[in-house]
Amino acid sequence: MGNHPILKNRILSAADVPSVVAPQFEGWVACSLMASESADRIPARQSYLLLHPEARVISIENLPERKGFRSMGIVLASTSPYRKQLLERLGLPFEQRVPLCDESLLKQSPYTSAAGLARTLATAKIESLIPTHPDDTLIGGDQIVEVDNQILDKPETVDRAIEQLALLAGRSHRIATAVAVWDEGRLNTYVDITTLTMRPLDLPAIRRYVEADQPLDCAGSYKLESRGITLFERIETADYTAIIGLPLITLTSMLRGIGYIIP
Repeated sequence: MGNHPILKNRILSAADVPSVVAPQFEGWVACSLMASESADRIPARQSYLLLHPEARVISIENLPERKGFRSMGIVLASTSPYRKQLLERLGLPFEQRVPLCDESLLKQSPYTSAAGLARTLATAKIESLIPTHPDDTLIGGDQIVEVDNQILDKPETVDRAIEQLALLAGRSHRIATAVAVWDEGRLNTYVDITTLTMRPLDLPAIRRYVEADQPLDCAGSYKLESRGITLFERIETADYTAIIGLPLITLTSMLRGIGYIIP
């Protein structure tokens, strides 16, 4: 098999191929292809020749067209541990990179809606990484918490968290969660709008909650995936994961639409 005219010398084990390829390929041999006179129609981008353990040639898969076969190719343009945890649920390998854009400056620019601002921020994050990751699929996300046309940022301190919760208590507010996907020169975006109604809370209850959950890195000052759920009377949403930071239902459709195999 090592003398095959179109195979590189290094033969990859099945473990080198992402598990997302498919369970039925477990135990097969994956050999990297290179162009040669006898294979002049092999695509310039890397492909794999999948061989049965008995060394019978089964198929050739072109990685750009079957993206589930790429060992790496997704980049999450975010430093958020919450978005990282959400994206891990899809079972695809990815890298996490720091976006190279100034979010605070963008938030100071005029905007017409919370949804529009969230979309702008999510798009800016991935556009900042295109020069360094031109061949990867880039995913960006952002979230805006809005009440009475006022944007609530991450509180960062206990006092500001208490102030935000006092403002939200006993009333409804909205969260605009945007996701943007860049792949092969094409941009796709989506914004989820969730309406949340918080029950009335007195100051001791607010203090107890902040002490328990420490939601200092969460816009709106609550963690719905933790004790924050106890603060609410009603939540109206199409995708619960959007509230945490990344609408996985829509993101799954986006990635499947460009060739990723999920599950």
